[in-house]
Amino acid sequence: MIPSLDQTKIASVTEPTEHGRPHSPPAMRGLFLPTRALYGLPILIDINIAVFLVMAFSGLGVISFDPDDLLAWGANYRPATHGFGIFRLIASQFVHGGLIHLANNLYGLLFAGLFLTPVAINGRLIVCYLLCGLGGSIASVMAHPATMSVGASGAIFGLFGILLTLVLFGDARLATARKFIFLNAGIFIGLNLLIGAATPAIDNAAHLGGLLTGALIGLGLFVLNRFNHQKSRVSRHELPADQ
Repeated sequence: MIPSLDQTKIASVTEPTEHGRPHSPPAMRGLFLPTRALYGLPILIDINIAVFLVMAFSGLGVISFDPDDLLAWGANYRPATHGFGIFRLIASQFVHGGLIHLANNLYGLLFAGLFLTPVAINGRLIVCYLLCGLGGSIASVMAHPATMSVGASGAIFGLFGILLTLVLFGDARLATARKFIFLNAGIFIGLNLLIGAATPAIDNAAHLGGLLTGALIGLGLFVLNRFNHQKSRVSRHELPADQ
């Protein structure tokens, strides 16, 4: 149901920007090995994988982890979010219920992260991920007083929310891949929300909370870019003429 990646569209956002920075890693190894130029997406991917591997090598399992173990590793759980437990709202974004859960989320993170690089790269991407995940975690504990949740899906839904908002507002930085992003992001969001509605174990509250947070961030990024663009144009007009 999800269209295959169009390499020509991907290539259109991997070309150097006006500041000389590439929009996405030039090779697959760049997705996992942070560099000075590109570190945001690799760091997020590596942390999610590292947490899973440590849990697996600790003898907790591979395909799935027990609820008690997830809770001990930082799962989001409203009764446990008092005191230092408030950090579960962040920690739970990097804990997954098992291998399949991790693989599904890494696919979404990879897609959203690659296409967000013209807009949010490195530190900005990490901040967007954490804020979107935080919005999803807060929505989850508000909607579920005694339900435990883990995973990066709230943050990923937020990244897709940023993409969709920027595309809908016609952000020029994503113009070359507009249709591709809109179609794939729409399918990803719609399909996962439908599956979540039909599956009690899936936390759609976190998905919707992350999506809404991402939409707000996307709007902010669009307005900021327009403001900077207008400011740059005014500055150029105010430069004195050569004598």
